[in-house]
Amino acid sequence: MKKKLFLHAIICLIICIYQISFVSGLPLPIAYVDIVSISIIFVLLIRGFEFALLWVVFSGLVMDTILFFPFGAHMIAFFISFLFVNSLNTNYFTDKSLYSTIILFVVLLFTQNLILYLLSSLFYAFNIVSQVQVPLLFFKYEMAKITINIVFMALLFYTLSFFTNNLKSVFLKKAH
Repeated sequence: MKKKLFLHAIICLIICIYQISFVSGLPLPIAYVDIVSISIIFVLLIRGFEFALLWVVFSGLVMDTILFFPFGAHMIAFFISFLFVNSLNTNYFTDKSLYSTIILFVVLLFTQNLILYLLSSLFYAFNIVSQVQVPLLFFKYEMAKITINIVFMALLFYTLSFFTNNLKSVFLKKAH
């Protein structure tokens, strides 16, 4: 079990560093891909709550260490949005189909970025930071990010559905 946790921590570290150093430097449509949040959703659906919680804590710690937000902002945003998405996953979207995965991801990405925006505004109001770290056209950028990430997530969903039995097909099959 400790080997699996260590392996997940190393993979999470690699994905976070890859997101920050490589993906964010790509041209604009591709730079919007948030592979950390996509990974958290797929770990939640495939491996379960415990491993996904490890990913949330570790990726929040790595993002807080590397990015220029005040320390703890990403951890708070990841944790609150993850708890909200996990409650939706266990109570409403239990079939693990493409549609429910996309809805869970949109909720995760939107709440995560909204919390980061609110925290950044709060830190600015109390003079902890000198400027708000989120663009003024928040919802315009958010819709573009969500659209690009849905396409990337659908491709990844189809790829992963060939390798695991935890993800269902797009169209649910009728029982005869």
